[in-house]
Amino acid sequence: MSVAEAIAGWARELSEVGGPNTLLWAPERRDGFLDLSTAHPGGVSMLLAGRPTSLSDLVREPAAFEEAREVARRIHAAAADLLAERGLVAGFVAIGVATWDPPRARAVVEAPVLLRPCRLRPVSAAEADFDLDLGPTVEVNPALVTYLRSVAGIEIDPVALAGLTALRPNAGHGSQAAGFDPYPVYAALGRLCADLPGFAVSPRLVVGSYPYAKPDMVADVGGHTAWLAKVDVVAALAGDPGATRRLAHALPDPVADADPEQELTPLPLDPVQAAAVSDAQAGRSHVLTAPLGTGRTQTLAALVAAAAYTGRRVLYVTPRRASLDALVERLGRLGLGDLVLDLTGAGADRSAVAAELSIALERLAELDDSTLARQAEPAGRVARATEAAERQDVLAEHVAAVHVTREPWGVTAYEIQEAMARLAARHPAPASRVRIDSVALQGIPRERVDELAEHLREAGEAGAWAADADGDPWYGADIRTKVEVDHARNIVTRLAGDGLTTATRELDGILAESTLPAARTALDWSSAFHTMRGVQQTLEVFRPEIFDLPLDEHVLATGNAAQRAAESTDLGWWSRSRVRRQARALLRPGRPPADLHAELISAREQRTAWHRLVGAGGRPEISPRLDEAGQLYEQLASDLAWLGGRLAGTDEGGDLLAQPLVLLRGRLTRLAGRLDRLEVLPRVMAVLEELRDAGMGELLDDLARRGVAPLDVAAEVEHVWWASLLDDVTRQDRRYAAHDGTALHAAARHLRELDGHAREVDAQRIRGAVDLRARIAARENPRQTDLLHAQAATASTGPGLPFADLFRETEQLLTALRPCLAVSPYALARILAPGSAFDLVVVDDAASLTVAESVSALSRGRAVVVVADPAGPAPSSFRVGPGPLSTGPGATGSTGPTSLYAAAWAVLPERRLDVRHAPVDARLALPGAADGLRERLPGVLHTPSVRLRFVEGSAAVQPGSESAIEWTEAEVEAIVGEVVEHARRSPGRSLAVVALTGGLAERVRHGIREAIGRLDDDPAAAVLLAGTGSEPLVVASLDRFAPTLRDVVIVGVGYGRTPHGRVLHRFPTLADDAADRALLAATACAREDLLVFSTLRAADLDPSRLRTAGTQRLRSLLEHAEHAEHADNAERAGEGGTGTGLGPNLGYLAARLRQEGLTVDELVPGGSERIALAVGHRAAPGRWLVAVEDDGAEYAAHPGVRARDLTRPELFERSGWRHVQVWSTDLFRDPAREVARIVGIVQQARRALDPGRVATPAEGGPEPAAAPATAGRGRSDLDRHSDDSDLGWGERRNDPDGESAHDQWLQEQRPPHWE
Repeated sequence: MSVAEAIAGWARELSEVGGPNTLLWAPERRDGFLDLSTAHPGGVSMLLAGRPTSLSDLVREPAAFEEAREVARRIHAAAADLLAERGLVAGFVAIGVATWDPPRARAVVEAPVLLRPCRLRPVSAAEADFDLDLGPTVEVNPALVTYLRSVAGIEIDPVALAGLTALRPNAGHGSQAAGFDPYPVYAALGRLCADLPGFAVSPRLVVGSYPYAKPDMVADVGGHTAWLAKVDVVAALAGDPGATRRLAHALPDPVADADPEQELTPLPLDPVQAAAVSDAQAGRSHVLTAPLGTGRTQTLAALVAAAAYTGRRVLYVTPRRASLDALVERLGRLGLGDLVLDLTGAGADRSAVAAELSIALERLAELDDSTLARQAEPAGRVARATEAAERQDVLAEHVAAVHVTREPWGVTAYEIQEAMARLAARHPAPASRVRIDSVALQGIPRERVDELAEHLREAGEAGAWAADADGDPWYGADIRTKVEVDHARNIVTRLAGDGLTTATRELDGILAESTLPAARTALDWSSAFHTMRGVQQTLEVFRPEIFDLPLDEHVLATGNAAQRAAESTDLGWWSRSRVRRQARALLRPGRPPADLHAELISAREQRTAWHRLVGAGGRPEISPRLDEAGQLYEQLASDLAWLGGRLAGTDEGGDLLAQPLVLLRGRLTRLAGRLDRLEVLPRVMAVLEELRDAGMGELLDDLARRGVAPLDVAAEVEHVWWASLLDDVTRQDRRYAAHDGTALHAAARHLRELDGHAREVDAQRIRGAVDLRARIAARENPRQTDLLHAQAATASTGPGLPFADLFRETEQLLTALRPCLAVSPYALARILAPGSAFDLVVVDDAASLTVAESVSALSRGRAVVVVADPAGPAPSSFRVGPGPLSTGPGATGSTGPTSLYAAAWAVLPERRLDVRHAPVDARLALPGAADGLRERLPGVLHTPSVRLRFVEGSAAVQPGSESAIEWTEAEVEAIVGEVVEHARRSPGRSLAVVALTGGLAERVRHGIREAIGRLDDDPAAAVLLAGTGSEPLVVASLDRFAPTLRDVVIVGVGYGRTPHGRVLHRFPTLADDAADRALLAATACAREDLLVFSTLRAADLDPSRLRTAGTQRLRSLLEHAEHAEHADNAERAGEGGTGTGLGPNLGYLAARLRQEGLTVDELVPGGSERIALAVGHRAAPGRWLVAVEDDGAEYAAHPGVRARDLTRPELFERSGWRHVQVWSTDLFRDPAREVARIVGIVQQARRALDPGRVATPAEGGPEPAAAPATAGRGRSDLDRHSDDSDLGWGERRNDPDGESAHDQWLQEQRPPHWE
């Protein structure tokens, strides 16, 4: 199909929109029109004069008034629905009706001649009477003008013709019209149409709803095919592949934390919302998917504000009045509500618009450019933005310090802290203080730790060390083979027995024979025997007297010149001669030595060595058993040297020869006593070497020293590895080492303050920029200024320019005054002429619009944003006038036309809002109701308020074999009773009623209207039931319910059983997937309470007969309501309970808070997320007060500082929680301080619930402690919680009586990993 054919098809589709054209053809039914042709003349005169007139003044006969009031109620309800769901003001009074019978026509022409806007206003909530209020403008029926021109060739000047009514001001009623006379118009029209067969004008007066804008909507699409084909979005939707390719661009990724200096938004936005605003600013067309509660209005308000600041023009198009009201209200909070010009009804009555623009010009005249320029760029903004950026950096650096992956180990500081806390909670807890040095640590990845731990455990089980208190003297010995084991056993057995003792006795005896003292070590024997051999050799050359004389002169005298020069002194020739003679005299008889000098040097050395052994004086006596001693010692020394070499790695070392003999005997005894350990060594040596090579030697020694059991080895290894990593991180990362939790809390708090101030400043910047631009436009376009003032002055006195013409003539000034124009898609073509160009067109609620209904809007923008809640109601037909207002596809089971949202999604890139900002208890909705959304939080009540109100009731089957029971009187009465009771009990809580069938919805509406009359004594309840206020009462069938948040949602099932108790299993409104989505969405609209009214239970529905997703969802709904409390209790941990998956640090915190007397639930489920710790107080049962979260992986996963530290806390606060952020490093290092802080916050929250009352122990409050608590309790004085940890662990107060108790308390508070 070509683009032209698609456009022609859309035009044909639009011709059916709104039902039959009652502006031209006789209506099929007349029960939706209020005919006042025979009304009281006085009332009619007052009405046509433009004065509000009550229906009872127009219809004064009681029976006729009752009938007229029912018609008025239907017209009022239909008009309210058209305004709420279609954005249409279709209420008119038709003055005069032209009729004739055109040839070849299928029906008789019955066309109103003149139209005046008419509003029916109930005088009370019970609609006992109505005021009719006509608008100040009068217009000739545009459908009649077009038809006469196109079919009969009759040209009519509608402005001139309308001017014949002589509508002019009435001095007695201000600007109200007086002297209205339609008869000159009837006469003139009769003359113009005199040639039409049967043409006549009847002077009738009929109030009703007319499809006023429909002809323009059809002509706008059908008459501009060539132009529409050039609009890429329209062409792509029509199937043009070239246009589709041009629109296929990727959207940039959201920016987690925008630069505060460059940012301009008067509203807080999450990153995806901010990205959507940036897309629009950059002119990137896209689809914005906005599920209920994700901040759609917030995003669109920020989008409009940003566009206004930069001078861009926005066309906001929506069929739903509530969406427009919400947008204006959100901007109004910022003082920017007047950025939007509401064009609702402007096609028929532009007087309100003209007056608004004139007032805006008058306001601008009182301002001055310089003040506005300063407002648009205030002083100090950049400095505050820089300060905010610095705070962002501080918080971002904290996340990096805790969560950056530390290589090569692949772990984070947070994981290190958690691992150490987990190990500390073991019994027994690992206690090693050994740390692996940085170099060795680099070579031990996480998987290697497990491997080493396993090897070490195996070594321990194999007996690598003794687990008893006596220790293992063989630990560390290097004995690898059975031969070495045998040799070591032989040495130790021999020496530990008599071997060493005998050897000592013999060797010391030989020393005694030489007048030498007993040896202290084995090396003493070696030294003595060496000296004795030297002395013996000296006595073989010299006589014993050699040991009596100092020999320095003898050595000097016998040396040559060079040798003498080396000495520090010298002798004369005569002295040398004399001393040489003395030296020769000391020689033994026989052949003299070849080198006397060398022999004298040796003798001097031996003399010195001997004197060291025995002291000065005395000649040596050498035992004749010296050789025997040498042999004995060599054997002993050989054994000790070999054994010592094997024992070198033990704690006592391996130098046995140098060990005192008394200690050596003891050591040999210990070695001999643990020969069982000797057998183990060959089996564990390889593993022990591996561990030592890996840098775990010190830990190995520590385990052996403490005798750690093999089962505890893995924990010790892990503990040392994790602790070593933490030490390394602390040394290497200044951010982590310098962690300051107080400063981080201050940074987050200050950032929130700066951000809030920036939002206020940005609103003022936008206000100043828009006003300044409007003043400039007014000066540059004086003619446009005069025209707007003139139109405002004449708006209520006579015909003026249609708004389309007014916009064309004042476009520059009008869009400067009001940068955003808001209009219904059904009225747009009449209000804005083809070719009107906007920088951006926003089509909201696009899931309920067809492509055909949106083409006019899409064609008027350079860029488009298509916005929709995917769970919103699907497109549906409707009627302007009598008959059923709408039939959704679910009513018939048909698929229905494709929505603009679905069609645009196929050709435009999508941006999807995914954070649930609305304060809705996620546990209320059916599972799957908000899949894919983040930040879905539970409410503060332990049990979500989901209830089933089972109603005993039945109804007869309506005629027709496929008919279903769509409502029972009992269910209607029950729902109406609940609504009325709610209005009396809680008029401040908003309410929605969603009926699964149209019949039930209509009956409930009727019942509520009847009940309003009985609420004269309760005006607040009557106001709620009347559907007024910021969140009015909604009563809608499922197929027409636009997901809207309300405090309480009532779901009426409607379907029931026959009087015989049969369940027919016919559910026509649940016959398609759209009904399934709608039912899911309806349950997600409840903030606080979800009530399900039904005459059926889940067990009444046979699953095998539920063949559609909608009917299966109905059964799920009934099960959900029946078992909500049971299911909730099973899912959440329960009051004071514990969950699974909570980290050890938070688990320890939870235990400590319970010791303080608080109630704590862990991992409380909401929707997609869980609250780590939900903390309550015994004095406030049934609810939580505080949500405690740490900075773990979930915290870090949030996109940026603002999402983590601004948006999430705000979400908790909006949901009724007090949010407490705990820094894991604070909790790891000093848990007592965190406990005290949280206790104080809980107490504040508890007191805020009842400010005038302080809980006592008897009321369930924690008991104040007169003295520090005993072990396992901690302090309980929650109202006065001075942080004792400020004193430091073990420091004492100046309190002699409490010193020991205080120290005991402090010891109890120490975290396990500090031990």
